[in-house]
Amino acid sequence: AVAGMYEYPKGNIVIGTDGCSAPNFGLPLINTAIAFMKLALGNGKDETETEALKRIRDAMMEHPVMFSGEGRFDLALMRTFPNNVVCKIGAESIQGIGFVEPSIGVAVKIHDGNQRALYPVIIELLRQLGLLDNIEKAGHLIDFHKAEIRNAMNILTGSVKAEFSLKKV
Repeated sequence: AVAGMYEYPKGNIVIGTDGCSAPNFGLPLINTAIAFMKLALGNGKDETETEALKRIRDAMMEHPVMFSGEGRFDLALMRTFPNNVVCKIGAESIQGIGFVEPSIGVAVKIHDGNQRALYPVIIELLRQLGLLDNIEKAGHLIDFHKAEIRNAMNILTGSVKAEFSLKKV
């Protein structure tokens, strides 16, 4: 099922175990983006898979707090784009996102696993894709836009800002 959803050969999938003892599948980011796009669109290989994907998607969109939790980025993103996005963060700063309209999938991985860079990168990515034109209007996401760095005395010592340009291909 994983190989089909991610459009990746089963024999090439690396399986590991995370800190919670749950199995993890090692797959390329492009294939993660494909899987999240399929989930957002409810686009399965057959009627049974399509119905299952739609059921999961609808549950995520109708009850985003159940898939994220209060104060979390996933919830803020789903509230910013109601009934148009599914997303889920994974361990070590991997994020999958699928949009219904426009029909796109996105996957981001921060190499060192630190989440403080993940959210500013995703917000900048959405801005460059034309999905988020003004962060100030996206109230749910504003707190995630620039990650503050504070010392042990809670004094602001810096921030993380995403600086990159997407390449058109």
